[in-house]
Amino acid sequence: MTYGYLMDVITYLKRIRHLIRTNIYYHTEKFGKKTILVKGRKFIVEVADTVKKRRLGLMYRNSIKKNEGMIFVYGDDSKHSIWMFNTRFRLDIIWLNNKKKVVDMFENAEPCKSIFDCPLHLSKRISRYTLELPKGSIKEMNLKIGNTIRF
Repeated sequence: MTYGYLMDVITYLKRIRHLIRTNIYYHTEKFGKKTILVKGRKFIVEVADTVKKRRLGLMYRNSIKKNEGMIFVYGDDSKHSIWMFNTRFRLDIIWLNNKKKVVDMFENAEPCKSIFDCPLHLSKRISRYTLELPKGSIKEMNLKIGNTIRF
């Protein structure tokens, strides 16, 4: 057995553990909502500010409206990652630093095909928040690195 194969198995076992925990929390977590401004455009976003809420994210939903999204609030500054297991639609992912400035973006992130085909989207820079918006939002607003999001 190679080291790479063993690491893949460990990664998949961690993902399965995550799914079990997420399914337990799915019906019990209530998200608060917040209005944010992105280049003058208002979005009503759900706030994922606990470990349980961040694990659940936008899983199991069929869609979100053009003016909706989710903001993940972390207690630390780090290179945070997102995976889209059990997410049923594409999203734009925006990472923000502690001053709420855009530090990285990923457009049109595709949902996972399976637990074995589920890439992590990792910020290239240190961030404190991750914002998920409907696909095409980054392009429509001509969002750039360095823009400030207000909330």
